[in-house]
Amino acid sequence: MGAIPHSTGTTFRVWAPHAEEVNVIGTFNDWSSKSHPLQPEADGYWATDVAGAKPGDEYRFLLCNNGQELSKNDPYAREVTHSAGNSVVPNHDFDWEDDHFEMPPGTRSLSTRFMWAPSTPPIRISPAPSTTLSRSWIICGSWASMPSK
Repeated sequence: MGAIPHSTGTTFRVWAPHAEEVNVIGTFNDWSSKSHPLQPEADGYWATDVAGAKPGDEYRFLLCNNGQELSKNDPYAREVTHSAGNSVVPNHDFDWEDDHFEMPPGTRSLSTRFMWAPSTPPIRISPAPSTTLSRSWIICGSWASMPSK
């Protein structure tokens, strides 16, 4: 789903079960609404391969139904220009592995650095004035034991 770049271009795939026609528009086709139509697949999916579309290109899907056109961002986009902007073809070449990572000296595990402690003020529960019950206080966390140091 979404934009999948490969060596000769990018495959675009979207789920639009009620669309009569779907096109992909973007910087790779000067935002032309008819130059890259997606082909319908089973169960409401649409797909096309766009030669020359590359990582960093901006794009949107143009959905057509009942004579109306709706320009939508890719719901599977990993990057957008801003919240109402365009989707961006991702770059999957980034090396996410840090082969030489080491914890800084003196770093301890989180469990020894942070201890749970109740910081919530007591909650006062009062019965309705017409009853004869006395007022009581409940302190959140008072039933839990504190971890020992």
